[in-house]
Amino acid sequence: MMTLLVCAMIVVAALLFGWARHYPLAELRRQNAELRAGAAEILRYKTERAQLDRMVIDTNELRRLRAERSELMSLRSEIGRLRQTAKSEVPQLQQQVESTAAHTSEARQREANLLAERSARQISRLTASSLGSLVDCVRNVARVNRGKIPGSFAELEVMASADPRKRMQEHVSHILAWTNHLSPRETELTGVSFSVSARSFEFMRFDRPLNTKNPPVPFIREITPRRLPDGSCARDYGFTDGRVEELVSRDGDFSGWEAAQK
Repeated sequence: MMTLLVCAMIVVAALLFGWARHYPLAELRRQNAELRAGAAEILRYKTERAQLDRMVIDTNELRRLRAERSELMSLRSEIGRLRQTAKSEVPQLQQQVESTAAHTSEARQREANLLAERSARQISRLTASSLGSLVDCVRNVARVNRGKIPGSFAELEVMASADPRKRMQEHVSHILAWTNHLSPRETELTGVSFSVSARSFEFMRFDRPLNTKNPPVPFIREITPRRLPDGSCARDYGFTDGRVEELVSRDGDFSGWEAAQK
């Protein structure tokens, strides 16, 4: 009996020991299962959050792309409109530019023509004035030499030296050495520089002596005819009666007129 009781106690102790060991292990297994479930839930939550973030990013990107596409379509429409406008306005603008250029060219040409005409008039006046002074000088020398007109500059100086007071000689020397110029203002305005002196003229050849008492004839002229803006040529002549005349020839040939005067 005693033996049975001891055996029963041993069995009960063994059961209690086994249960005591099994309970903590079961509890640990339960807690481990809960932890695993929590970790799985956290992982699932992170995965869903990442997917949601990607969806938000994709939505924003899509919205940005749509906005850019809309702007691109607007720009294309504007470019198309500008092209249509250019097709209609460029020829008109080109025509206006060409018309303006033509008017500008015409205005410049008119200005150049006006300046050339002004320059020609100033040169004509300067030439006539210089030749007039020379003709007066020759006639003054002729008065003290019985009206005889010299046939050259050398003869003019010789005849002037016959004046005992030497005033005539000084006057002739001054006239022969004097050079007349266009004014600096006129040269700056027209761009033409011109000068004239006694050596710009020459005595004409005659087969008879000339005298101031005889009918007036041209006795001195410009050496080189001047070209005028219209293409013709001008030449100044000095007459024995003191006149100075400018003749104009289309072809620059004055020989026929000169022969008729002799």
